[in-house]
Amino acid sequence: MSEEVLAAAALALIILAKRRKERRKKTKRCWVQPWLQTRDEEGRGIYNTLMNEERPEDPLEFSRFVRMDCACFDKLLSFIGVHIRKANTVMRDSISPTQRLAVTLQYLTTGGTYQSLSVAHRISVPCISKMVMEVCSAICSTLKDKYLKAPATEKEWEIIAREFDDLWQFPHCIGALDGKHIAFSPTQFSDSFDNKKFNSVVLLAVVDARYRFILVDIVCSNKGNDADVYVNSKIGTALQENSLKVPQERVLNCSSISVPYVMVAGDAFSLQPCIVKPYKHCEGEKSKTFNSRLSRARHVVDNAFSILARRFRVVLRTIKLPIEKTEVLIKTVCLLHNFLIDEADSTYLSSMNSVNTGQDQVEGTSCSEDCVLQSIHQQQENHISSAAIDVRDKFCEYFSTSEYVPQQ
Repeated sequence: MSEEVLAAAALALIILAKRRKERRKKTKRCWVQPWLQTRDEEGRGIYNTLMNEERPEDPLEFSRFVRMDCACFDKLLSFIGVHIRKANTVMRDSISPTQRLAVTLQYLTTGGTYQSLSVAHRISVPCISKMVMEVCSAICSTLKDKYLKAPATEKEWEIIAREFDDLWQFPHCIGALDGKHIAFSPTQFSDSFDNKKFNSVVLLAVVDARYRFILVDIVCSNKGNDADVYVNSKIGTALQENSLKVPQERVLNCSSISVPYVMVAGDAFSLQPCIVKPYKHCEGEKSKTFNSRLSRARHVVDNAFSILARRFRVVLRTIKLPIEKTEVLIKTVCLLHNFLIDEADSTYLSSMNSVNTGQDQVEGTSCSEDCVLQSIHQQQENHISSAAIDVRDKFCEYFSTSEYVPQQ
């Protein structure tokens, strides 16, 4: 074969290899899509409408959008603004702390997807994903010591018990206990399956007489068996070890009956000396009176979960995040719930028609079916101590006596 033929074949192979390489070469992507770069232009993006038009012209509509009034929004921003602020660079300007908070609140209150937020705010999905978690982490680290702090002294527990007696006519009650399932979609295998065959964590909470969360724990339920949720929780461990500094047993008002301070709960929990629940079978007026009084006090935790679900609908959706980030989101909405109860005065609750403490049942807080969180299942009671039965019987006897007069 001549040298010319060999040279031509080699050249052909080189050209062919070059063309294949060019075909395999990916098209270079731009750093930021052009339509995202226009978010700061007037009239583009929902944030400009929200802050430049709605807030000054229609504050009520602004509060409906972010689920808090302007004063609360500004106060929350003052707490976390320094922690979520980013520096501008020569390449681009950073997203302001105000917009970061507004985007995060919209995600928490609507439960929408990152894609929908991206289109509405003209911010890329990866940026929104990172932004939401940064803001939630800042809220948790900044607000937890003020708005979700467990009582640390006997006096603080006694204040909670006094409020339960004043508002709900159940003395020596230091909280209402309940747990709700919140669905999430993990990125890896998880053992958190319930009998509905979806991944979930349980938000176990103790609520005071004014619907505030005072103890919160997020527990993984093991493949549909909720029996170990309370046992494996930090709340259950703290009560068993008596590390919460709960006051010692004392005599009830206007009586000679001595009982410990207790939490009220539903049938999902086992009867214990520190947890009282209704009688399953009411065989007389005494047990009926006790069940009615306990149901009245226990309604606060049901109402708290209902208000939380209505305001922050992210807990009603399947949170498509790994469990670590899911826990941060849940803690964030609990903190915001307490923050709004304290800082928005009665408006946070009255807007839900839920501050009628003079009635046996709080009005306006029974959510529709699309606002209901799934409760944990009833736990097995293999053995109930005589001490637990005795505590409940003493409360039953106390409520049935004519000496007991509810405080006004």
